[in-house]
Amino acid sequence: MAKQNSPKGATSSDDVQQTVLIVTNVDSDIFSNAESQAVFESTFRDVDGQVSFTYLRQQHRARLQFSSPDLASEAKARYDGMMMFGQVIGCFFVQSQGAVDTNFLIPPKLQRAYLLSPPASPPVGWKGGPDLEPVVDQELLAAIGNLESGKALVIHRDADNRPNIILHLSDDIAGKQPGK
Repeated sequence: MAKQNSPKGATSSDDVQQTVLIVTNVDSDIFSNAESQAVFESTFRDVDGQVSFTYLRQQHRARLQFSSPDLASEAKARYDGMMMFGQVIGCFFVQSQGAVDTNFLIPPKLQRAYLLSPPASPPVGWKGGPDLEPVVDQELLAAIGNLESGKALVIHRDADNRPNIILHLSDDIAGKQPGK
């Protein structure tokens, strides 16, 4: 891919992005111990004396800003996969949004970035529907009324490839209480 030349003195977003290195799997001791942090920083200052550090404690990462893309590439090649404070660190370049390959589909841009919610009060003139009476299955109530101890009762007969539902009552239900 050919790189476009920018006017003298201007830097393209790719140049800026390639000078930023993300170091992953950073040991938590580096965030709390000044000595460990100094050792970590001196490791990368061996490559570039002007490197700046931003620590991302919650993500166990560090963002390193190098003075040139060549030095950032050298640091990535030298320290990616290195064991540091008992952790294998990973070094990655920050990816710019403009570096998307046009051969693949990308999601459409958002038209709205907010959620639609219902109004706080009903619209003027709105009336609720009448409350419906509960549906009571009279056949089920009659079947429950005919229950006798020790006798099986068919609650639902098989129809349309559905199985029978049969209720078997225990002879001694008075002596048993739930939870005991």
